[in-house]
Amino acid sequence: MRGWLAQAVAGTAARGRGRIRVARWSREYPRAGPVEDDAFQGPGEPYPGHWRHHPTPWRPVSAEDPAVRRRLLAALEELPATWRAVLRQRDVDGRDGEQVERDLGISVAQQRTILNQARAAVRAWLDDLLTRGDGR
Repeated sequence: MRGWLAQAVAGTAARGRGRIRVARWSREYPRAGPVEDDAFQGPGEPYPGHWRHHPTPWRPVSAEDPAVRRRLLAALEELPATWRAVLRQRDVDGRDGEQVERDLGISVAQQRTILNQARAAVRAWLDDLLTRGDGR
């Protein structure tokens, strides 16, 4: 067993730095789903998997609103560098997964995970502003 474990570790390290880089960012930021699990009804409730309470609607805003732009920039700066790079390349620059994979060395499957987490974090930052109105 000990020899197998050493071989697995050596094989993982030898496969490239991309896998190690992803492992590093995964420890930098708490893992969370796009929506908290407790927002949905559980198996013992009348409608399992349905919303407990509908999310509070966001107030209408313009993309040019300075408060929204400040909040978006602050949210992006809070993200780990890898998440920020993937989010910018995929959502802002409109690049496809293969281009980002070549550029950053992160597989398309890993990008999907990163995008879900990064979008959830940015959405949470915007939610504070657009439902509660706090300017943080």
